[in-house]
Amino acid sequence: MKDRDVHAAATAATAGRAVFAVAGVFGVRAAAWLIDGAIIAVLSLFLGTAVMAALLPVAGAGSGGQLVFLILFVTALPFVLTNVVVTLLYALPLMSRAGSRNGQTLGKQLLGLRVVRLDGAPITPSTAALREIVWRNLLLGLGGALTLLVVVLLDYLWPLWDGRAQTLHDKGAGTRVVRAG
Repeated sequence: MKDRDVHAAATAATAGRAVFAVAGVFGVRAAAWLIDGAIIAVLSLFLGTAVMAALLPVAGAGSGGQLVFLILFVTALPFVLTNVVVTLLYALPLMSRAGSRNGQTLGKQLLGLRVVRLDGAPITPSTAALREIVWRNLLLGLGGALTLLVVVLLDYLWPLWDGRAQTLHDKGAGTRVVRAG
């Protein structure tokens, strides 16, 4: 074999391992997202239902305009807002903990992942809020609602072709997900 062929084979093998490593972290990351998503969804469902039940008597019944109000503001809005509130109460304190669990939600902790800042500093409450609330929930969540979840799908698939395996919300917050260790 010529040196050029050996180098090409080594480069291809290294690239194959890198793709496998990204895909491996991607699968674990998706599982952590499902765990965290289930926790947030259940908590949001309970809180959103309570808020919706409190708003129903205020909305009343009547014209078509009131029906639109009922659908948008009494059913959908409480669940969107409670999702943001639950994320504030769940993800922010967990991700900004001091010590060895910094950057970990329960899902990431269970599966051995952590969010790290690109500058190496610990995740702070403001970094966690920027990543989880501003980018993930508000910008990408609202963008997903307006594009039939295309933006959300792109966000979660982005690590598969990104050199740092970052989602769009990671890029916006200056973070990435790595194996804890």
